[in-house]
Amino acid sequence: MIFRYSFLILIVISFKSFAQKQNKIDSLLNIYTTTKVDSIKLKAVNRITSHYLYRDIHKAKSYAFKQQNLANHLNEIDYKIKASHHLAVIYNIHSQHDSARFYINKTLKLAKEVNDLKQQSLSRHSLANLEISLNNLDIAEKINSENLEFNKKRKDSLGIALSYDLECSIYIEREHYEIALKSALHSLEIVKALKKQIRIADALNKIAIIENSLENFDSSIEYSKQALKIYEEFEDIEYQSQICNIIGISYKFKKDYESAKQYFNKSISISEPNGYQSILIVSKSHLIDIYMEANDFEKAKTLIDECKGIANSIGYDAMILYSNMRLAKYFKAIGNYTKTHHLLDSLMSDKNLLLENEASIHLVKSETYKLQDNYKASLASYELYKKIQDSTIKKKNISKINELRIIHKTEQKEAEI
Repeated sequence: MIFRYSFLILIVISFKSFAQKQNKIDSLLNIYTTTKVDSIKLKAVNRITSHYLYRDIHKAKSYAFKQQNLANHLNEIDYKIKASHHLAVIYNIHSQHDSARFYINKTLKLAKEVNDLKQQSLSRHSLANLEISLNNLDIAEKINSENLEFNKKRKDSLGIALSYDLECSIYIEREHYEIALKSALHSLEIVKALKKQIRIADALNKIAIIENSLENFDSSIEYSKQALKIYEEFEDIEYQSQICNIIGISYKFKKDYESAKQYFNKSISISEPNGYQSILIVSKSHLIDIYMEANDFEKAKTLIDECKGIANSIGYDAMILYSNMRLAKYFKAIGNYTKTHHLLDSLMSDKNLLLENEASIHLVKSETYKLQDNYKASLASYELYKKIQDSTIKKKNISKINELRIIHKTEQKEAEI
């Protein structure tokens, strides 16, 4: 996962210093363990779960189930909703998508029972965000567009900002960066007016991702570090981990490998113990490239195996394919050309293969044949690579034209309004 799941709304308790924060959570824990009044215990455990959600995911999960059990026992529907929402957040963070979907739908059903419009909006937002995680962009766009109109009718400024934030995520995935930036700036303008610091960080985060995608790496680093400062201030460790990856990627493409490793390892130091698997796999995947570049093949192979294990555990098929591509490059680098060709040939039948992947396979085969002094086969593979590359460039040009059409239609609608 490289974006904030914007539906993760929680009760943020702001305090002036770390000591005050610690005193507050200690006070809540004391209330929870000592009070004999279940209604007070329920309020305390809800706030405890919220506190730990981005600070200690394992504790958050433990308290979320206690919250759910107590809410069910007291038949307190408002707290049933809060508990279900917390569990949706937790399972989504851990990339357990089926469980996340179950709790999102459960939360939405409960919210409809009591006509809680705000929570209905948040749950639909959750659902759209989940579809983005599963690369179901058309479904995500439909849900989010309807939710944006719903929030506008309710005049819910924060809800509107979150919908624009999610709209930005969808456009980033579609590589429509100009529209994505416009959506991010819409969100940033609203959350600045609302003085929602953590949401300001999220908007800066999105802008950093866009700048990175456009290869404006210095600008990306600048926006990322602004976001990181806010995440650190609010002790949001999940998004500290995520934004460190963005910084690491920018430094990697600037070929400042030492700085890149520093930020990737900082990300890993947070994501690994907390089980942020979709963030962890990004860090380790990019470190593979750095170690391959440095001819440190032993470390690269260890990370390749770890990435394949993580990808299998969370059902991340695209990353399994990506890890196998790196494994083929590893075999080529150590001179095991038979394994290189065998693995690349098997990847050609992978159901998740994209045109870009196919191009990479032909390029690596071309390079491998050249190392084997088989220049005829090398040229044939290179020509296949070039043909696909030309097709990919054409598709990107079409995508850019479609983006311009969307911009034009949007401007027309705005003019009519």
